[in-house]
Amino acid sequence: SIIPNQTAIMPAYPNPFNGRVTIPFNLSEITNSSIIIYNIIGQIIEKRSLRDFPPGKHKIVWNGLTNSGHPISTGIYFVKLKTNASESIQKLIYLK
Repeated sequence: SIIPNQTAIMPAYPNPFNGRVTIPFNLSEITNSSIIIYNIIGQIIEKRSLRDFPPGKHKIVWNGLTNSGHPISTGIYFVKLKTNASESIQKLIYLK
């Protein structure tokens, strides 16, 4: 497999989304990283550790639920790929 040169979040699809969204990302090395989803006022909605992911191309699917299992409201959200060395952010739009 080909290892990406850079750790980054790729365009999520579908976006806008209703129900679930696929968030692809690339990891260039093994690192302590996570995917964090925020609402428009900066509250953490969902956080997933990527500790066990090897270098390469990956994707996760988010079903529009908070960490506690509650459905989100229509609006703008931000997904961040955070590593020890960098951050990559993308806007998501949820429509009911």
